[in-house]
Amino acid sequence: METNQEINGIEIPKGYEFDRIENGAIKLKKCAVRMLTHKEIINAEAGKEGFYTHSRNGVRSYKLVEYGSDYMADCVSQKDAERAQAFIAVMRIAAYYNKNYADGWEADWNDPNQAKYNVYGSMKNKLYVVGYTRDYFAGNPVFATKELAQMALDNNKQIFAAYLQ
Repeated sequence: METNQEINGIEIPKGYEFDRIENGAIKLKKCAVRMLTHKEIINAEAGKEGFYTHSRNGVRSYKLVEYGSDYMADCVSQKDAERAQAFIAVMRIAAYYNKNYADGWEADWNDPNQAKYNVYGSMKNKLYVVGYTRDYFAGNPVFATKELAQMALDNNKQIFAAYLQ
């Protein structure tokens, strides 16, 4: 069990903190979680294994770098490059939020009963909505819960706007 602290030899599970002692029993409460922005996610994952595409060698692994470091992806127009960059960022945000705030949840595209939450909208109307799907949008970034998708949108509006343009 992962812990974030220990009190009198009692391990406190990750995501919880000491609240009070009631009738001689230790009571815990869920920690308030601040969701990370895209920049913070990049810095938190720096040094871990990542991947990139190479024109001759396919998908290659490398160590992820901190925010502001150089990396490349080829596109045929500036608009495509900006949207691709935003898509990659949204995919990374979704993966990080699902892993760290939803106990490692992963979308099961073979399960039509599993709800998957996504952000969609209209750049023209600047209207973004969190909705859900059960069996389509395979490959699009999805979140474990509506609240998680909404927090991702709230913390990264500019990135979602570029992704949804």
